[in-house]
Amino acid sequence: MTIPPDAGRVTMVADSQSYAALAQRVEPDLAFIPVLTPPEGPSTVFPVPATPTPDPRAWQGVVLVTEDAFESVGRVLARGSGRPMRRATLADAVRLSTDVPVTVVGAVGGVTSAMLAALPTDAQLGLFVARDPATASALAARTLLHGPTVAAGSADLTFDTLAEDSGPDRLAGLDVTVAGLRAATQKGIAILAGRAHARNCSMDLMDGLVCGRRDERPMLPVEPVRPDRWAGHPTSCQQSHQCCRYGQEIRGNLRATEILAAFAVLDSCRSAASGDGSVRTDVSIPLTMLAGTALAVVSAVGTRGGSSWAAPLLRGLLRAGLPLGSALAEVNLAIEADPVGMGRLALFGDAGLAPVPGSTPARQVLSAEGAEIPAGPAATLVDGTGLLPVRPGGPVVVSRGDGTTSWALTDAYGRSAGLVVPAPSLLAAAWQDEFRPWVQRMREMPEIGLRIDADRLDALDLAARTAVRQRAEAEHLPAAREAAEAYASARAGLAAEQHDMIEQELTVVARTFYHFTCSWQEPWQVCTADSVEQCPQCGDMTAVLRHITPAAGTGTRMHQLVCSRCGEVFAGAAGFPATARVTAPAEVGCGEQFRLAVEVAAPADRAVAVTVGAAFRRQDLLRCRLDGIASVVLPAGELHTLELTGDSDPTQTIPDLHNIYVLVAVDGAVRCFTRAVWLRAQRR
Repeated sequence: MTIPPDAGRVTMVADSQSYAALAQRVEPDLAFIPVLTPPEGPSTVFPVPATPTPDPRAWQGVVLVTEDAFESVGRVLARGSGRPMRRATLADAVRLSTDVPVTVVGAVGGVTSAMLAALPTDAQLGLFVARDPATASALAARTLLHGPTVAAGSADLTFDTLAEDSGPDRLAGLDVTVAGLRAATQKGIAILAGRAHARNCSMDLMDGLVCGRRDERPMLPVEPVRPDRWAGHPTSCQQSHQCCRYGQEIRGNLRATEILAAFAVLDSCRSAASGDGSVRTDVSIPLTMLAGTALAVVSAVGTRGGSSWAAPLLRGLLRAGLPLGSALAEVNLAIEADPVGMGRLALFGDAGLAPVPGSTPARQVLSAEGAEIPAGPAATLVDGTGLLPVRPGGPVVVSRGDGTTSWALTDAYGRSAGLVVPAPSLLAAAWQDEFRPWVQRMREMPEIGLRIDADRLDALDLAARTAVRQRAEAEHLPAAREAAEAYASARAGLAAEQHDMIEQELTVVARTFYHFTCSWQEPWQVCTADSVEQCPQCGDMTAVLRHITPAAGTGTRMHQLVCSRCGEVFAGAAGFPATARVTAPAEVGCGEQFRLAVEVAAPADRAVAVTVGAAFRRQDLLRCRLDGIASVVLPAGELHTLELTGDSDPTQTIPDLHNIYVLVAVDGAVRCFTRAVWLRAQRR
């Protein structure tokens, strides 16, 4: 074992009994720390100088031991950090970890895939596991001696093979190579935050990979594979001299033990290989790093996607003073709150260790002008959510799981200081719930006899889809505003198309005895309600509701309310997204003006675009007129009343019961209300 001169407090012991006895005497002053000599001989390398004066602020939470073989290691960790130690099960640890950081000390086999999959998103849980007690004892000694000081004595590094912009303390894209990463970490770094593709035993770099193998042996011992399960399958390097990636020789890879990083965040799919994973644990990247110089490793459980800021955010939270377990929970909750985020991270190491002891996150209050985020390695807490920088390259702002505050990153994500402000909302929900159904209903209009401009509709749909994507990809305020304006323009165009459709139908009504409900394609499928309703025109219990599907059941589902006295009362879309009511006089003398009122109420949960129009049937022939059309956007829960004026000729209008057709369109759903007005002869 190679130990720096000031790490002389380490006491090597050869057997577990001596180690257990010395573990009872460990004190928070760290006068000595026992370490078990591994069976294959000393090999552990300690990274940076140990803390001269233990800082009690560096430790939070509790230490839980799950197995007898690791109880002494847990006692060393607990007594050396001044924390309580308990014997408990993993289930107990998970329940407690939602309140305080919990460090679980145990064997690798206890960390199964099922256990990792079932961890709560807000768990502040650290899995202090190793392949054997000797490795765990060395990890405990390194954690106690170096955990509170390594962040102050070393720099950080972020790498991202999926990004393009490299910069200070950041490697991206083609710069993330075996040689580049090896050179950047050769002097030792505090926090390594990396993102790449992965495969349980390895992480892809541009010209190679980070390998989870722990030594240079050409082939590791291969045990027989059970044919009825996946657990413990040997990788290609355990069965031959080559790696599964690129046909490389194993010695050409960057070994995980070569990366001199105290804390590593490996945001790569399935990198949390442990326990009964699909590959043997001797090729696990996190376990191999913990057997080397690392103090803690955060890696992905299953598939991870989106939330490219996850690894830099954890780096920034640690620099802001959070312990490892709390930082882990913050990142997982932020991923869950992110519309494009999926998957979770798990912590291998001490959840209660705060690498920057005594620090608290800086907080910026959001004013009317926004919040100014200073440059620095630590994450900054900001009031408000949905924030973007006003300039390209400004801070990255990540909404927290509480839905009211956010974390802002600068140096950790390769960004500069700057002002952040509230940005226009994401458009996906509005498009999914409003625009898309609206377009679909408009496309179905020809099936029920209404005319639309199909090419114009396709262009508006494409413009809205493009705006939704652009808003989701926007990294600064100008881009977000441009996308929001493009979406609003597409929505306004859709409302205009709806207006034109109703206007064309009113022209048909005014010139003929027919309207669009006469054009439903036969044969129909009709289902008539068993009970009668009150007619909204005459008030008698004489109305029957019919459910009609045109074109032999393949068309749009429609409703029709028919009164035995009045005839058709309304007909049109079955699912109508607003409430409409038409009020008209029952009797008017020929030549007298009258008013018709159309009242439309928007639903309580969203705004709607409404078009209302009315006309007499064949009004040019009958010498009576009621022309009117208007479009309005109704906010959620609001009521709008349109009043139209009708008149007739005192001498040329034939006295009779004349029909008025009132067309109401709401977000592409159309209904026709029929109202009969008795135009009686003038009394002499």
